[in-house]
Amino acid sequence: MGFKLPPLSSVRVFEAAARHGSFKNAAEELNITASAVSHAVQNLEDWLGVELFRRGGGKLELSAPGAAYAAAVGRAIKAIADATARLPGRRARGRLTLSSAPGFAGRWLMPRLSRFTDRHPEIAVDI
Repeated sequence: MGFKLPPLSSVRVFEAAARHGSFKNAAEELNITASAVSHAVQNLEDWLGVELFRRGGGKLELSAPGAAYAAAVGRAIKAIADATARLPGRRARGRLTLSSAPGFAGRWLMPRLSRFTDRHPEIAVDI
């Protein structure tokens, strides 16, 4: 019997936004745009049929159901991360190879690459 799960990518984005209290900071952590965070959270809210954040006046606050959901989801994501770290025989991959059009690489990828390498110094990047 399968589980009826919400879109897990949206759950992950929601967890980061709830933890940071900011779509912008969540976006920076996840290396996506704040607009993508907003869309993912809206998608999750639509799927759940519950408002997770109260928005207004430039403020972002968790609603009561959002706070409860964030706590539960945060524990679940931590449990997955812990189980992954303990997985016997798991090997981290140390190389990322990218291929890109020169214009995209020069205008978008290269300005963001240092942020990635700062966060993941153990990963060698080949372009």
